[in-house]
This record gives sequence, C-alpha cells and structure tokens, in this order.
Amino acid sequence: MYKRQALGQVRRPRSEAPGVLGSLDAIVARAEAIWKTQKVASVRVNAPHSARPYVVVRPSATDSVSKDIDTLTFDGGSGALIGRFDASPVVSVWNFFAGFHITPFDHWLLRWLYFAAGLSGCVMIATGYLFWLQARRASHARKGLAGVQLVEALSIGGITGPILATLAFFIANRLLPLGFEHWGLERAQWETRAFFIVWCLAIAHAAGRCAGHRGTAHKQAWREQCWAIAGMAVLACVLNGATTGDHLWTSIAHGYWPVAGMDLALLLGAALAAFTARRLGRTPIPRPAPRTPAAGQEGHAHA
Repeated sequence: MYKRQALGQVRRPRSEAPGVLGSLDAIVARAEAIWKTQKVASVRVNAPHSARPYVVVRPSATDSVSKDIDTLTFDGGSGALIGRFDASPVVSVWNFFAGFHITPFDHWLLRWLYFAAGLSGCVMIATGYLFWLQARRASHARKGLAGVQLVEALSIGGITGPILATLAFFIANRLLPLGFEHWGLERAQWETRAFFIVWCLAIAHAAGRCAGHRGTAHKQAWREQCWAIAGMAVLACVLNGATTGDHLWTSIAHGYWPVAGMDLALLLGAALAAFTARRLGRTPIPRPAPRTPAAGQEGHAHA
C-alpha cells in the first residue's frame, strides 16, 4: 500500500500463459507525447514472458535537481495506458533531497560545485585526523601509550589507502583481459578484489611503519604512500592509452572530454601526490633556542 501510494509502484497478477510484448518504441513515443516537455529516461518491462506484461516508463530529470519518480504504466501487449503516478507535495520534497544527493541534473557548473563540496568534506575529515594526532602525540609518548600509533596507521589507511585501492581498480581494469576467469571468479570480481587487496596492504604498510616507532616514522609512511599514489596514477593513465589507443593528446584533439578529463585528473592527482611526498621528505630546520641573558647581564639590564 505504501509503495503504491507514495512511490507509484504497480503490481499486476502474474500469468504463466505465454504472451506477446508490443512495440517499446511506440510506448516511449506515447509517454513523451503525454509528458510533452520531458524525455524518457528508463523503460522497465515486468513479466515479459507472461500473458500480462506491463511496461513502466520514467521521465528524465537531467534538467532539475529534484529526482523525478513520476511514472507511466502501459500494457505490454496493447500499449494502452493503465496507470499514471504523479508525486505528491510531500514526496516532491523527498525527491528534491534525493536528487541533491545523487546529482541526476546534467549541468556542468552544479556538478563541479558538488564535486568541490565533496572534496572539501574529505579534507575536513583528513585534517581532523591530523589535528587529533598532533594534539595527543606528545602526551601519549610521555605516558607510553600506543593510541597515537594505532590511530595514525588507521588514518593513513583511511586517507591514502582508498586512493591507492581505487587506482589499483583502474589498473586491474586495463590489465585483465576480457573474459578473464580464475579460481571461479570473473574479471569484474577480480577488479573488486584488487581494490580491497591493495587497501588492506596500505593499512598493513601503515601499521608496520607506525607500530612501535617514534619520531618521524609516521611521516615516512605518509611519504611512501604518496609516492605510490603518484606512480600508480601515472601508470593508470599510460595503461589506458596503451590498451585503448585513446591517449591524452588524441582525446583532446578529438574532443573526447570524458576520457581526456579522466587522464587529466589522474595526472593532476599524481602531481599533487608527488608534491606532498617531496614536502614530507624535507628535514625541518631546527630553530635556535632563545638566548637567555647571563646573570650579570640580567642584573645590569634591570639596573
């Protein structure tokens, strides 16, 4: 009842007798004629092999922030309209927040603003980790506690680890041949496992560097993983060009911006990671201790 009233979901009695599915193109054309200003985004055929198939059509929401869940339901055989759902005001509010979350709108400025907002959230989380560690490192060292080393390893694994894992996914996607299967796992499953394997390795590497060490061992872990990010990002970009022929200069020359944008993002990420690694590798210059006047000079000054 709730799904029918709030989300417009329709159910028809199932029939085991074979049926015939009509023209989907005709159904799409009729749906766009009903909506007039909206294009069809999705077509779902339910019970296609039964005597009572029905087709649920949903409009596109690329010109709006709100997620549009209005639907038209057609009889699959005759193409007759058998149901229409228009969201209520309450559901429309939910659609707006849902659309703001999943960004169905197709506007480059809004998408880039959403991307920047997501990055700012990641920076906020990462800096929160670092501030916590910096504030407690000295006190934990005096007390002989291992809490800072544990959180440091988890911070490294939680910040640079997912980046390394994502790059491993991209590299596996380019290296594994089509139709690859091993140990009962298909190609897509191995890509997913490459992600989690590298993420676990990143956490293990950070834990090994931070456990039982003092001084700048944690900085070395950050530095090594930043260098790994730089190298893997460049490798992913090179492998994409080598395996598809869509090199960066070729993509730019032909205006193939989805591929060119991905390569540029990888190279920019590699440059930022290399810059960070170099900064972390610099040895800070010790500041001279403030000079205190000698006893005689101090008394002379007060005199």
